[in-house]
Amino acid sequence: MSEEVTTTRAGAEGSDAEVVLAISGLVVDFPLEQRIVRAVDDLSVTIRPGQKLGVVGESGSGKSTVAMAVLGLLEPPGRIGSGSIKLGQLELSDADDDTLRSVRGGRVAMIFQDALGSLNPVKTIGYQLVEAIRLHTNATKAEAVDRAVALLEEVGVQTPRARLDQYPHEFSGGMRQRVMIAMALASDPELLIADEPTTALDVTTQASVIDLLHRLSDERQMAVMLITHDLGIIASFAEEVLVMYAGAPVEYGPV
Repeated sequence: MSEEVTTTRAGAEGSDAEVVLAISGLVVDFPLEQRIVRAVDDLSVTIRPGQKLGVVGESGSGKSTVAMAVLGLLEPPGRIGSGSIKLGQLELSDADDDTLRSVRGGRVAMIFQDALGSLNPVKTIGYQLVEAIRLHTNATKAEAVDRAVALLEEVGVQTPRARLDQYPHEFSGGMRQRVMIAMALASDPELLIADEPTTALDVTTQASVIDLLHRLSDERQMAVMLITHDLGIIASFAEEVLVMYAGAPVEYGPV
């Protein structure tokens, strides 16, 4: 099995295409009093511009830990034990906090399964979108408002200017997820990490969100890492799939 994974990976790295993210030999450990729990064990994977990578595995297999390691958001006592995480030419595995803050929400954006929990319930959608845009660009407030309207329109929110004044609870689950995607797009990221983005949604809404991510990836040539436990979603979205079990990669190749 390990030989098959290595062969596929070498083929991906040998491509002439630019690599957005290159993870090599990644090990993530959680030291406890009596032992060390290895959450990710020797993971190597590459993602190119516009590529859609599906990461699948049961709960506790290490899928989300990989995403947190990329963003420098591992919960203590979690740590990167060894390996490399490169965003383009930038090494992230030992980057300082300032570098990681500039990467998060900038070159790499992330959306989560709980859109309602990720949005501030007492701030309007417009306020939160404008804040995200101004945080990562030099836009004036008026320019940021226009950009927010354009982003909501791009992700399929109807009457976007009017909806800027509404609060998260006034949006359906699918619309809240679209708002989160709009916020993630505010800085034109090279890589979008979507961690179980459809878990809390009904089947029809799941399909519309996956179709949206597919279209945005193609139009923007944005790499997407989709983390899920649903092989059906992987089959309809991803070009390559990484299967994880107990922290280790067990399969990696074309869907």
